[in-house]
Amino acid sequence: MMVLSFNSCNVMIRSVARRSKVPALYSSSFKGPRPIHKEFTVEKATQEKKELLDVASWPTWSTQGSEKYKVGIKSPLKVYDTNELSYIISGKMEIIPQETNIPILVQPGDFVTFPGETTFKIITFIIINIIIIIIIIIIIVVIVVIIIIIIIIIIIFFIIIMINFIIFVIFTALLLLY
Repeated sequence: MMVLSFNSCNVMIRSVARRSKVPALYSSSFKGPRPIHKEFTVEKATQEKKELLDVASWPTWSTQGSEKYKVGIKSPLKVYDTNELSYIISGKMEIIPQETNIPILVQPGDFVTFPGETTFKIITFIIINIIIIIIIIIIIVVIVVIIIIIIIIIIIFFIIIMINFIIFVIFTALLLLY
């Protein structure tokens, strides 16, 4: 059995499901949407395979706003009673097969084959995106702080030069008066 559990951002997916277990569906000569493997599989999609499977015509769905797939929370167990092939358009998720309990990262451009009669947990990731954004913000803040420190050092240096110049002018004027 396999288990799907989402942990979540906005994952955009195109999916097709086939109840038939007819071996011809797995054949590369069969045109149109169909499962491409008999077991759970994640693989990068090629342009040729996307065209052969007519991915552009598949229905699209999203985890955004779904009560079932909230950010940071594993989805309930999902049992597949059909053979389903999904193409990930955007977002990231982990799929945890119940048999192995080993998370598999799925990203944009991946085909995911869910064989019939399997159960999964899916964890969708905004967390990865949030961590990247936080790191970028920290880097920007550090750069801004460094720039501010450099500006302060330049201002202090300029003030010291001006004070020395004023002292020089005063002493020169005093020397010329005596």
